[in-house]
Amino acid sequence: MIKVKVSKDEKGFLGYVVTGHAQYADRGSDIVCAGASSLTQTTAITLEEKLNLNLDIEVDDEKGYLHVIYPKDLSPSLRQNVDLITEHMLIGLKEIEKQFGQYISVKVIEN
Repeated sequence: MIKVKVSKDEKGFLGYVVTGHAQYADRGSDIVCAGASSLTQTTAITLEEKLNLNLDIEVDDEKGYLHVIYPKDLSPSLRQNVDLITEHMLIGLKEIEKQFGQYISVKVIEN
């Protein structure tokens, strides 16, 4: 199962951790894995390339691990964009979870 945990505090989103494998289908044919990977990786790439954020990213493809930590001190306008992009990722992941809940779990952790 893929587990996604998105961290948030009173200011906004702090980052996210993705662990595990969906095991919905064989590697290369797993639509749950492909959807979750696409959303989570594109979010990190968008934050880096479009908002010029310096993210702390740790990846282990074999273990199915992605950990993304956002910078702490963001301006209000940058914070708004980071939160919007992260919310976009969450909407997509929750839609996958609605259809394939036995293969993916999505949680928002309030700190």
